[in-house]
Amino acid sequence: MDAICCNFYRYRLVAKLHQESGSQSDIRRRLTESCIRQKITIRPSLLLINVDKTKVIASNGIVCRILIQNEQLEKVDTFPYLGSLITEDGECTTEFRSRLNRGLAIVASLQQIWKSHSIPISMKIRLMKALVWSVVMYGCESWTLRKIEETRLDAFEMKGLRKILWVSWTAKKTNEWVLHKAGLKREL
Repeated sequence: MDAICCNFYRYRLVAKLHQESGSQSDIRRRLTESCIRQKITIRPSLLLINVDKTKVIASNGIVCRILIQNEQLEKVDTFPYLGSLITEDGECTTEFRSRLNRGLAIVASLQQIWKSHSIPISMKIRLMKALVWSVVMYGCESWTLRKIEETRLDAFEMKGLRKILWVSWTAKKTNEWVLHKAGLKREL
C-alpha cells in the first residue's frame, strides 16, 4: 500500500474506534494492533490537511466539532462530490430529478436522430446508452434510491426506448414487449 492509502485506512479506523467506548490509550492500543494485523506502517507526518479546503458534513443532527491545527472545520449542509450533491439528510431527490431532466433535454435535442428512418434501431439504442443514459446515471453511486425513484428511472428508460421504437403510450404495448422488440433487458 502506498502512504496515502495507509493513512486513509488509519484515519477511517480512528473514526470507527472513536465511536466505540474506551480510554484514549485503549483506542491507541487497538489502532496499533489493527495496523500491525493489516501490515500497515504508521507514519503520522504523511497526511497534510488544508484546513481552508476541508469541510464537514454531519447527518442525523449530529453536532460535529473537529479541530485541525487548532482551527475548527467549517460545517456545511450540502457537499458537491464528483458532480453529485450530497446533502446532510442523505436524500438525493434533487440530484436525481436534475439528472433525469438533463437526460430528457438530451433526448429532446436528438429528436431528429430518433425520427430518422436511415439510422438502424440498434444504432439509436447505442446512442441512447452512450449519450443519454451515461448522463443520467453519472454519480449514481452516491444516490440513495427509494421505490419511487426506481420507478421513475424505469419509466425514463422505457420512455426513451418507446421514442426510439416509435411506440406510443396509447398503443397499449407492455414494457416487456418494448424490451423484447428492442432486444434488451432492463439496464438502468
